[in-house]
Amino acid sequence: MRAENRACVGRVVCVPHDAAGYVLFGGNPMQEFIKALNKHFYESGSYLETLDRERPYDGQPHTDLGERGKQIVSGVTMRDIRDACIRAFFLSSGLPKDEYPETVFDLDLGNMDPVAVTQNLTCEIEKMMRIYPNLPSLKST
Repeated sequence: MRAENRACVGRVVCVPHDAAGYVLFGGNPMQEFIKALNKHFYESGSYLETLDRERPYDGQPHTDLGERGKQIVSGVTMRDIRDACIRAFFLSSGLPKDEYPETVFDLDLGNMDPVAVTQNLTCEIEKMMRIYPNLPSLKST
C-alpha cells in the first residue's frame, strides 16, 4: 500500500484508507476499535494528552483522571510540588523506608511504574493541602 493511502490516527495506529478517507477494511467497527485503542493509549500518560487542558475528567472518580482530578491546587509552593514529586518516586520504588537510598538519583527508575509515581504525587500534594484523601462521594448502584 502506498504511503499516501495511509492515515495516521493519533500516534497509535496507521489505517489504510481510500482517496475519500474511508477505511479500506472493517468500516465503522474498525473505526470504533481504533478509537478504543487510541482512548486506551491516550489515557495511559501520553505526552500529547498532557497538552490538552480541555479534555474531560472521564476517568474513574477516585483517580486524577476523574472527579478527584478536578481539585484546584492551592496553598502549596513550587518547591512543595518538587518535594512531593521526589517523595512520590521514593514511595513508588517498592522499597521499605528503611532501605531508601540517600537520593532520588540512586533509585532504579527503569523499574518504576510511572502511573504509581503520578498517583503518589497526587496523594502527596493532597496531604500538603490537608485534603487527603480527596475522594469524591461515590454513589452506590
